[in-house]
Amino acid sequence: MEKAVIDKKAQSLVKDSDRVNQLLEELPDQSELGDVELTTLEFEKDDDTNFHVDFIVAASNLRAANYNIEPADRLKSKLIAGKIIPAIATTTSLVAGLACLELYKLTQGHKKLELYKNGFVNLALPFFGFSEPIPPAKKNFHGQEYTLWTAIDIQGEITLEKFIERFKEDFEVDIIILSEGPRMLYANFQPPSTRRLKMTMSEVLEDVSKQKIDPGKRSLEFAMICTDFDGNEVEAPRIRYHRPARDDLGYFS
Repeated sequence: MEKAVIDKKAQSLVKDSDRVNQLLEELPDQSELGDVELTTLEFEKDDDTNFHVDFIVAASNLRAANYNIEPADRLKSKLIAGKIIPAIATTTSLVAGLACLELYKLTQGHKKLELYKNGFVNLALPFFGFSEPIPPAKKNFHGQEYTLWTAIDIQGEITLEKFIERFKEDFEVDIIILSEGPRMLYANFQPPSTRRLKMTMSEVLEDVSKQKIDPGKRSLEFAMICTDFDGNEVEAPRIRYHRPARDDLGYFS
């Protein structure tokens, strides 16, 4: 079995759903916005009063921060934007437009799957085809259906020992391997020391990664390989570990 690689520069695969929910609550309700009419704007990089470049700088640097890309100042961003203008009338711009149409549906709160579309395009023909997205594949874990969007929520800091015990008691599985991103936190064929068993899950991650967890990270995401009590491998959803909060174990969300 390949040994997990510990890289100090590796970005932790954390999905901070608490922060996302907080931001969503801060957004005004759609009914408060009144009649908003969207209009297209022609990008003009040389007019500093229209804030086009300011938006490009802010948006591109936010993306850079997410993907560990070196940020660019205003002048560099303006130079880059000036060079790419001739290239916007391509398949890339079409795909971006189609993606934005789907995002509009999400922000409007549509729940019906048939309202969303997959797009297939070939500008050389030209060909434009659309189809309804298929539902995610369903699997079963401890008598409950789940998909790739499902997570087992754990609220509050608990020790590694208690974490293992709870899955054994509540889900009737033995954890074989527990990992966070590229880091292996636990393997039952390599029993951890008594010291690590008594650590909280956050402390275990810091001990393995040799890095402090960002205080702003309210949740961590774990993956596990597990078996039932007969030794049969069981596929399980991802685990969303919220910290700090109540010391209890949630279920499917």
